[in-house]
Amino acid sequence: MKKHFQIAGRGSWLSLAQVGIFREIVQRHFPGTEIHFSAKETRGDKDQSTPLHMINGKDFFTKEIQDELNIGAADFAVHSMKDVSSIDFFEHSYFAVIDREDLRDVAIFNPDAIEKIKRGKEIIIGTS
Repeated sequence: MKKHFQIAGRGSWLSLAQVGIFREIVQRHFPGTEIHFSAKETRGDKDQSTPLHMINGKDFFTKEIQDELNIGAADFAVHSMKDVSSIDFFEHSYFAVIDREDLRDVAIFNPDAIEKIKRGKEIIIGTS
């Protein structure tokens, strides 16, 4: 059985934390497995000044990482679900979703939102 694996992911704090969680789970189930990580800079990482809705294309934070997986340079790719396109997720990859520790989301409101709701006024909700 192979004992050395390569993971590709982003170098962001979130990605590093996700890679750490993945590594810990794999090593818990397969002791002695060595997992090496290589951080890839993606188009989304390189262009921090252009709003995403103004950039043509897709996979701003995943393409370079998926490329590593597709050419065999990586055995695993670690992504945030918010960044993964449906084509990669459903059509081209085997995938696993790691359990989240806290399933609750956070809502942040403007100070007047509660009053607007009480008065029956419309509020606008943005998601990320």
